Amino acid sequence: MSKKQKTCDIVKESNNSAEAASSAQKPALPNKILYSVLVIAVIALAIMSVMLISGYVSNDAPSVPAVSPIQSETDKKGKTPETEVTLSPEATDTETTAGPVYTPPKYTIADTLCLDVKNISQLPSLPNGCEVTSLAIVLNYLGYDIDPITLFYDHMPYTEYDYGDPWTSYIGDPTGLGLGCYAPCVVTAGNSYLKQNGNEYITQDVSYKAFENYKLYLNLGYPVIFWGMLDMNWNPSIAWGSYANGQEVIWHAFSHCLVLIGYTEDEFIFCDPLKGIEYYKQSAVADCFTTMFKQACVITEHDVDLDLIFEEYEEEKNKIPPETTGPAETTGRPKDDDNDGPDNPYDDIDIPQETNAPEETTAEETLPDIEDEFPDDDSELDDPYDDVDIPQETNEPEETKDYVDETLEPPEEETIEPDMTEDFE
Repeated sequence: MSKKQKTCDIVKESNNSAEAASSAQKPALPNKILYSVLVIAVIALAIMSVMLISGYVSNDAPSVPAVSPIQSETDKKGKTPETEVTLSPEATDTETTAGPVYTPPKYTIADTLCLDVKNISQLPSLPNGCEVTSLAIVLNYLGYDIDPITLFYDHMPYTEYDYGDPWTSYIGDPTGLGLGCYAPCVVTAGNSYLKQNGNEYITQDVSYKAFENYKLYLNLGYPVIFWGMLDMNWNPSIAWGSYANGQEVIWHAFSHCLVLIGYTEDEFIFCDPLKGIEYYKQSAVADCFTTMFKQACVITEHDVDLDLIFEEYEEEKNKIPPETTGPAETTGRPKDDDNDGPDNPYDDIDIPQETNAPEETTAEETLPDIEDEFPDDDSELDDPYDDVDIPQETNEPEETKDYVDETLEPPEEETIEPDMTEDFE
């Protein structure tokens, strides 16, 4: 081997040893990354610990129910047992006690009311047809399109003038010589028309009821076909009488049928087929209504039981609502009587209330003990004024003397008489 080759081999060996030494000094890249991640994780945990200790974590975060680890495990049969949830103290604060719940009444009667009912005049076609015209007014209010004349001849039973019974049929002819009919005849005519036109409603006889019943019907939206007298002027005169089915029937001369649509404090509002919308005194209406045998009828849906509705109204009317309608009291914390927050530690302390009234005091409390403050004359402390006679005050009036101010008297003037002898000498 030549000297030159030996020198090259020595240089190569030295280079290889240098590269090995440098590679041993440099750490592997993955080890650096892992070390950095660990350092960052430790720093983050330290920061979170400091924040938790310092109270920077918000207390408003929703509380997580505490679940027993034994209950959270799945049993051997493959079923998950029911977990028992333990509410936090804050959750118990929101629990409320069930207090008396006031339910507003289902049926009420307003102080004043007037239904939007359009009047139909019986003139000039039906001068004696107030009953069938009143029936037509209510049917048109419910949405039917029917005129009184067609309604009479197609659906109302009627008889000749000298025969028949007004409780079952119209007496005479409403376009000429006729008397009229009573509530059962109108009910028959109404139901006859309704059956042929959808059978959605039914006509009910509500005679012999109190006026409170009729007011309730109006509040339910049902106008009332009502028997009274012309202009509500009470007159018991009888115009016609007959016998029907072995009983005497009469007809009052001034009887009149109209539609009750509302009321005020002391009046009833009617659709009068002869006059239009009229207001009549309630006292006068009551007298005429009684004379005409307290007859009335209404048209309602089939499933409406007016008697049951009125019974429910009476029961609800007699119920007394609770005195307070505020929210129920909360449990879980002491009651806050001072309105200063539920966590006030002084809620249980009775604080006297300030009043402007003067405190009552007795005579013994207001007067000091004189004997304790001022010792007797024989004590060690001698009063320098013991020997001084102090006059006692009395309530006797003082004697008054006439006071004459001598200074006010004018002084006596000295008169000097002149010597007249000198002038004559």
